[in-house]
Amino acid sequence: MHQQREDLDILFRKTIPEAILQNLWIDRFRKASGGINVSGTEYSKEAYTHFSWLNLPECSPDELEVRYEALRESVKGGSVFDTLYQYADQVLTDKGGVPVCRSEMCLNWNSITLRLGQDLFTTAWMAWRDVQRAVPGRNRKSFSWPAIIGTDDYKLNALLKRGLAENHYHLHGSTQSFSLSWACLMNHPEIAAQFSRGMDSFGKNLNPNISWGAQDNVMSWRERLLYAAMLRALLFEKIMTGIDILPEFGRFDLFPVESKVKRKTQALRFLYGEKFGQPDGGSQCLDYANCRECYQLEAQDHNRLLAGERSFLYQCFCMQFEEKLKGQEASLFYLYLVIKSNFRSELIQNNHRVGFANFASYQDRKNQLFGVFDEYWSEALRLSVCAGIRDNGLVSLEARIMPKDTALRMREEISGLDGLVSFAQGEEGTFRHFYVIHFAKKKFTAGEFSGKQKRRRLIPRNDPVRRDVREKAQALCQYINKYDVETQRVWGIDACSNEIGCRPETFATEFRYLRSCTLEEPRKYWFRDELKRHSNLGITYHAGEDFLDLIDGLRAVDETLCFLPLEKGDRLGHGIALGLDPGDYYACKRYNIFLTRQDLLDNLVWALRRCLDGNIEIGLNRRLWMEERALELFHAIYGSRLAGGWKPGNLLSTYYDSWQLRGDHPDLYKSGTYQEVKGALWNPYARHMKGGGHLQRFRDNGETAELYYLYHFDPQVKTEGLRPVSLKIEPWWVEMAVRLQRLMRTEVYKRGIAIECNPTSNVLISTFKRYDRHPIITFNNYHLIRDDEPNLFVSVNTDDLGVFDTSLKNEYALLFNSIARSRHEEGNYEDDDIYAYLEYLRQNGIDMAFRTGDT
Repeated sequence: MHQQREDLDILFRKTIPEAILQNLWIDRFRKASGGINVSGTEYSKEAYTHFSWLNLPECSPDELEVRYEALRESVKGGSVFDTLYQYADQVLTDKGGVPVCRSEMCLNWNSITLRLGQDLFTTAWMAWRDVQRAVPGRNRKSFSWPAIIGTDDYKLNALLKRGLAENHYHLHGSTQSFSLSWACLMNHPEIAAQFSRGMDSFGKNLNPNISWGAQDNVMSWRERLLYAAMLRALLFEKIMTGIDILPEFGRFDLFPVESKVKRKTQALRFLYGEKFGQPDGGSQCLDYANCRECYQLEAQDHNRLLAGERSFLYQCFCMQFEEKLKGQEASLFYLYLVIKSNFRSELIQNNHRVGFANFASYQDRKNQLFGVFDEYWSEALRLSVCAGIRDNGLVSLEARIMPKDTALRMREEISGLDGLVSFAQGEEGTFRHFYVIHFAKKKFTAGEFSGKQKRRRLIPRNDPVRRDVREKAQALCQYINKYDVETQRVWGIDACSNEIGCRPETFATEFRYLRSCTLEEPRKYWFRDELKRHSNLGITYHAGEDFLDLIDGLRAVDETLCFLPLEKGDRLGHGIALGLDPGDYYACKRYNIFLTRQDLLDNLVWALRRCLDGNIEIGLNRRLWMEERALELFHAIYGSRLAGGWKPGNLLSTYYDSWQLRGDHPDLYKSGTYQEVKGALWNPYARHMKGGGHLQRFRDNGETAELYYLYHFDPQVKTEGLRPVSLKIEPWWVEMAVRLQRLMRTEVYKRGIAIECNPTSNVLISTFKRYDRHPIITFNNYHLIRDDEPNLFVSVNTDDLGVFDTSLKNEYALLFNSIARSRHEEGNYEDDDIYAYLEYLRQNGIDMAFRTGDT
């Protein structure tokens, strides 16, 4: 079915909207046809070979012609819409009027719906089935199924019904961001004007289509979205009245006039759109397609917003399959679908690029379009929390939110979120979610210390992040110690975002401070009884997710264990570096790594010591090479800045001792030697206490302290350290990485630290692209494989499900099917082992939660 999926992607996402407009008498595009014929009823060979070039680079032009003929044969002279239900009929089945995926087709389904969305297929399939059975389109009652449909695997479903815990859930990235943004754009087309005024995060396409020159000159997103809003309004009007839409469309010979499209959508909102009650006591129309005349609208359903667009698509497909759409009207519907799919790829990560920075570009857009409307913001919480809990059977939901700069603002933020959730639930006191405050990382750059004014001051690495974290950590501590009931809503802390250029050391002092402040005796107030609150904050930390070299990722995990106050039961977010296959990783990078001098020096020194401590044999010649390269880098970065009297024979050992002090706060070394800072609020937590008395010996050693000072405060050292350097990877380096992984996994196990795994997030961000290659199976293979490695404590989570278009139940289904397929290929059909494994992971997730619904 690979060709079928790729053909669908070509027809509905890789085709550019302008190619369809060329066939709709639009003067602007008449002269640019180039022999390409694209419409709702005909997709020419020229168009297929043109737009399949990017999807199928392995095919020659002659092969593409044959594939086109195969596509035509499969459709049997029908329209492009027929390809949707033909595919869906092989993949979907009906359970009580709700579409579900056939279990064995789960991975196949996920492959294409990540690119095109599920609603395109489910609504086309339902419409085709109802038309075939002569069921009138208006009789379809409900469209409020979950955002991500389930499977028909009864055994897996029974397992999941026992309850799940979601332990890695970025709240505002875990709503249906695209559905909310699309509904907002279609009902408030004036927002499209923001694109012409330069929305920073939309400054470039994240998933560009192929362009072959002048004939593929495309419109701006402003124009495309205005076309989509106008087309949707005209098609909806036809659904409701039966009016021919062609005459009115024909008046837009250049492009839709924003004011006219706005008036049209306002009229539809007034005439047909259901108004939903809002927390402020008023009512608002979210989408004119939420219409009681079209389906049995369930006003309190958590997926009510999704139902409107689904109903609209279903009605349009019904008209198409009943031949009630004229040829050019069908092309207008096709144009709408293509614009929508194109824009969806700018909000849902499906561009096959790796790395956190690529994800961050999507993340920055998640709430930008609808966030200015209170009603959509409220709906976002309904979808992320209420629908998330109900549709996935959650007994615990860890909602991660950003900190605020005062205790009052923190209280207002949490109370406001709880109020919106409580309103959506329709009842009080039944929260299954709690909050984890996550502090944002930011990459260290030369801009932090360059410039005349900055050079006059001693500025440590990551100073802006350190200052921001200190301010907000103090606010969080005040919040925890001041407020009683609200305090019980915060049960953990985290640090997230860009891992490269922001090491765990940046958060060490504040994490120790926050953990300690919850252990202190609470302050008593004369006007109330003794404050009651939980005695400890759970700690989790994003580590080993994104890195410039696998060894760098392993060092980040070790720094997290060494410098942060993690205890048994605390967690690592992702931890991909611990289980990623080194051979596959370095092959993906073509055995050539680029990173900074400072990072390579740290990696070499760290690896040398860890290999020595862990009895990892790498060979004398290789050890000498690593030492020589490290010394070369050391002298390039630090050599000209060292004071006299140094003993060169033991430089790398002294440097490693200095690395062990990075859990200390930099201000302790501002004088060039170790010195306590008097009067500082954070002073009791400034020193890193792990490791016993040897750390104090390092602090009192002048050479070690000097290296720490230079690392943080010397502008020339930091400038030289930021210079790029390359590393050619040899087979022995790969083998060393394998052994260091095993060493670090054992360390994580001994410490009792758990790992939050996020399969789809990791597949889309990291370098492996198969679920059965996910490190979770390396971390924990209980029931699957018998080996001598300890099974780490792991859980299955979603991360930012709105960006990755998934759900927690879907993550379990994808894991089951990927593991089963891999085992079946080897002749092992004992699927009960996989069910037992997933049950084990399910219970792990509940046990790992900082708080469950009954505590």
